[in-house]
Amino acid sequence: MLFLMHYPARVEHLRGQTFDLVLAGHSHDRQFYGPIMVPFGVGPYDLGMFKTEVGRLYVNAGIGWYPVPIRFNCRPEITAFEI
Repeated sequence: MLFLMHYPARVEHLRGQTFDLVLAGHSHDRQFYGPIMVPFGVGPYDLGMFKTEVGRLYVNAGIGWYPVPIRFNCRPEITAFEI
């Protein structure tokens, strides 16, 4: 089963359930925050594939920006999964 969500850290609220794959993207790969901080709602899940209690979680850097139109040291990303 596939689960889509915006905030990766909310995967913690899904405990007791299992999914084949959870997809999230809120982090924007830290967009312009760099190594100093990550946006709200990301937690330890900033970018890439993570093993969690509910299943695999993949966090995508996305192609957008927020709150300002800057992507510093953060390449836009579109990920394709073959199912």
